[in-house]
This record gives sequence, structure tokens and C-alpha cells, in this order.
Amino acid sequence: MRHDVVLGLVVAIGGWFIQDYLRKRSGLVLTKDSLASFADQLCSASISMAGFVFTALALLISVGENYRAKFQESLAQKGASTAESSKNYHPADGFEAFFVTDLYITVVGAFLWASIELFTAFSMLAIIKFLWSVLPDWLSKASLILSFFLLMGPIIRAVYMVSRVLTMRKPISTMQR
Repeated sequence: MRHDVVLGLVVAIGGWFIQDYLRKRSGLVLTKDSLASFADQLCSASISMAGFVFTALALLISVGENYRAKFQESLAQKGASTAESSKNYHPADGFEAFFVTDLYITVVGAFLWASIELFTAFSMLAIIKFLWSVLPDWLSKASLILSFFLLMGPIIRAVYMVSRVLTMRKPISTMQR
């Protein structure tokens, strides 16, 4: 996850070479109009993706804080400190365990970072779209390919994390170790 931007850049450069190879091999030429249409779609998709990640982040925080409050309340009722009873704590399912561990904080941080990346990408795409008529063709094409692949990293990571969190809903005894 820490190398998401670097991986996106590597994939984008690979995408550039593939696009260039296909253009030379098949004569496929992307016109400025088709690129402008793609830029519009990419800009719209980026803000939608950012909304999805931000909504998932808000849900994780609200549900997580509810679980964490219940955990703290149960500790207070037992009269135990957090340090000593967390060693003896046995959650009902993986979902509950997720919200009372440090993994929860890690996932929330990753979602926060993904939403920042996506909002930044949206801003960059909006600026590119604004300057579209004065950009050279190669720069337009390169910025769109780069933007496309850089947008895929955070959204794939977010969908993967949501699916992993949802699988934690199973009872601990049935989860794979």
C-alpha cells in the first residue's frame, strides 16, 4: 500500500508503451476529441470514486467507534483496565475483533489516504481539462494515461479492504487462519 503511487507510475508508463505499440502496429490513432471525451469521463469517475471511498471511510469510523465504545463500556463494567483485560478479551466474531485492534486504525488511515489521493486526482484532472486546448497532444495523452492508472490504485485497494472487512463478519471459529 505504501508504494501505490510508484506502482501506478510504473503501470502508467507500461500503459503508455502498450498504447504506443498498438498505435504503430494497428494504426490506432487517438484523436484530441476522443481524448477530451475520455478526460470528461475520467474526471467524473474520479469524483465518484472519491465519494465511494469517503462514504466507506465514514461508515467504518461510525461503526468502529460504536464497537470501540461498547468494548470500553464492557471493560468499565468489569472494573478492569484496558491493558489487562484486552489480553483476556475474546471477541464474538472477526468483525468485532477488527474494530478493537490496531488494524482498524490502519484501515481507516488507508481509506483516508485513498480519499485524499482521489480528490487530488480529481483536482489535477479538472486543471488538465481546463488547459486542454493549449496542451500538446502527447502531453494530453500522457496525462490521461497516467491519471487513469493512478486512479485505479486507491479504488482497487479500497474495494479489496471493504471485501476483507466484510469477510470478518463470520464467526472466528469458521474463519481461515
